Amino acid sequence: MTHAQWMIFISVFAVAAGVVAMIVGVGMALANTGSPHGYVTGASGLAASLGGGALHRHAKRAMADLTDAAKRNEDKIDVDHQIEVATTLINRVGDTDLKDRLNSAAALKALNIHPNADTMFNNLLPGDARKEIEPGASDR
Repeated sequence: MTHAQWMIFISVFAVAAGVVAMIVGVGMALANTGSPHGYVTGASGLAASLGGGALHRHAKRAMADLTDAAKRNEDKIDVDHQIEVATTLINRVGDTDLKDRLNSAAALKALNIHPNADTMFNNLLPGDARKEIEPGASDR
């Protein structure tokens, strides 16, 4: 990030110096009509401004890429924390069969696999019969 910020600063400085050189070159060209120094100075200023603009564009793109990478890393850290909290809570469960099923569900989440919610509900919760709600039936 620091490198990209310095590159942006340098590019702004190069554009500013180029603009100043172009203004000085135009002034010299108007003051000394017979001398080519004003044209050379103006052309040098134009080249510096164009180079600074290209450097600025490159630095902005690098800064955007770094920001995206930081966002992806932050998301990964958040997911790791969620999995850590989930496994800590799962380890508190006394039933080993239920603990295995919950660890399997946590592994599916960590692998970014999203199974059907009804299937997960019926397979994770303990009980003899499958838990299903009939259409129109009340669950009370």
